[in-house]
Amino acid sequence: MGRARTAEQRKAHAEKKAAQAKQLHNELEAKVAGLASSQQCVAPRFWWRVSSHGRMRFMGVPRKYPEELKERATRLAIEARRDPGSKTGAIKRIADQLGIHPEALRTWVRQAEVDGGVRPGTTTAEAKRIAELERENRELRRANEILKTASAFFAAAELDRKLK
Repeated sequence: MGRARTAEQRKAHAEKKAAQAKQLHNELEAKVAGLASSQQCVAPRFWWRVSSHGRMRFMGVPRKYPEELKERATRLAIEARRDPGSKTGAIKRIADQLGIHPEALRTWVRQAEVDGGVRPGTTTAEAKRIAELERENRELRRANEILKTASAFFAAAELDRKLK
């Protein structure tokens, strides 16, 4: 079994882990900066931070493409697809020009068409509302289970009290 640590030892251990994490983070930033200068920057797959307990916690990856680029590329692709002369291969051509993966642009255009009412499907606002309702439903079910368990516990306690 592990030995018990004092508060000072725990604090020193957490500071040591934080220093190691900061050093790794600085090394990663230096590598990314070096790659960015050679125009071959690849976003790391995982981002992490050190928790208050000295453990590494993984966080979600930031978005690969800025929102402005996404909006501009979508607008350009929709405009290009309206013109019959440039309709064929418009998404791939625009994606290559802007340095975006063609499938990402295709997905953005499809969602923009759904949001605009051109194509059938679930709009972004509807999907957001559905997600909120599902989250609320989960919370209510969880609260209901807690209340059921509590009522059963208190009912059993009341029966025990009456029997004595």
